[in-house]
Amino acid sequence: MKNIKKITAMFLAVLTIFGSACVPCAYADNLKCTPTDYEESTVASISVVSRITNITGHVWLYIENKSAQELKLGHYFLPAGEGVSVSLLSFSCSDGWGIYYNVESYCNNTFSNRGAYSLTEDLDAKEFEKISSYIEGYSNHWDPVFNCMFFAFTAWNKVSSKKLIPLVLPIFGQIQMMLYGAESNSLDMYYPSADRVYRQRGFGSLGHLEQVSSKSIDSDIG
Repeated sequence: MKNIKKITAMFLAVLTIFGSACVPCAYADNLKCTPTDYEESTVASISVVSRITNITGHVWLYIENKSAQELKLGHYFLPAGEGVSVSLLSFSCSDGWGIYYNVESYCNNTFSNRGAYSLTEDLDAKEFEKISSYIEGYSNHWDPVFNCMFFAFTAWNKVSSKKLIPLVLPIFGQIQMMLYGAESNSLDMYYPSADRVYRQRGFGSLGHLEQVSSKSIDSDIG
């Protein structure tokens, strides 16, 4: 009888270990496994995008959720399978200077903009968190030096080995991107509805999103 109990206990122990190893990675956060396949697998992708329409041009980020669950990016909740553009804008938006979500995604699709160059890399969970924390804590400050390219390139450099230097004018940034193999019109951005275009107010724990006015999305930004 004792032997049967021992064999049964051993069988249950093996079954428990085996079963835990086979739990899908999507539930890794709940299990608190360290390290996990989930942390090392791709949960999103990040693209740095440049479009030159005049002497200044514009640079922004585009993040796509490749996981099966909603992800929090900065102050924006990104549904599974969708993407969002994030940028630092100034005079081009009627709602003022600061970080915007989905302006480029909306305008690019609405006005059929072409000619943007992009570089793209996959993100694991830790890398995604780096980007999210950076965006959430950014001060919303803009000036000719700490501009859209500085914002986007600094984020990109946190997770990519293809380092980009923000040399004030976006044209110099696009040249660097092309040297790394950036291609034109290779990125298709998700088309959000107009009521999902936001400006970030404040930052950190005090940050929140406000829907932009129609005047901020009536041009061909991005």
